[in-house]
Amino acid sequence: GLRAHYPMDGNGGDISGNGFQAFLAGVAPAEDRQGRPNAALRFNGVNNYVLVPGTALLPRQGGTISLWAKVDDNVTQFNLFAERRPVVAEPFFRAQLGSFQGLGQPLDTFLFSINAPTEPRTVAPSSQYGFTAWHLYTFTWDRASKKIYFDGELLADFQGDYAGPQGGDLYLGTNSVNFYESLRGVMDDVRIY
Repeated sequence: GLRAHYPMDGNGGDISGNGFQAFLAGVAPAEDRQGRPNAALRFNGVNNYVLVPGTALLPRQGGTISLWAKVDDNVTQFNLFAERRPVVAEPFFRAQLGSFQGLGQPLDTFLFSINAPTEPRTVAPSSQYGFTAWHLYTFTWDRASKKIYFDGELLADFQGDYAGPQGGDLYLGTNSVNFYESLRGVMDDVRIY
């Protein structure tokens, strides 16, 4: 069932009816994937984010987060979302795009970490997917597995013991531990199930 739905129409309104309003920190209205003005949110890659209350994720043994995003360049490692943790430690609940070869290299790696001792990754050549265009990113989890979908295509199915979110606030567009690896691009239509 739908838990929260953020159209990102220049504000943090949750239209699911569940009242999980998000807080906007420095993001700006932007054109969405359908060309409508002020119908998505732009992130500057430095110091802005959208804060979703942790209660939108709990109590959850499993769930799904889906969102549309378009990045400004193909070589900047960034987080799509990350849960705020009471203790600064990795790994934690987050989704990231980066480079298997390190910072400053072309994006080719999806990371979906769920509070587990290992962080399995899936490698997806950036030339194949073209991250600078609009794409639908979907991340699902339960106690036994986690999955990554790209435009509806299953890219990875990891098996393991995953505890799920721990109740911290969810930061869209940045790494919640120390606010680095931030998204430089546009995000639209975020849904939590």
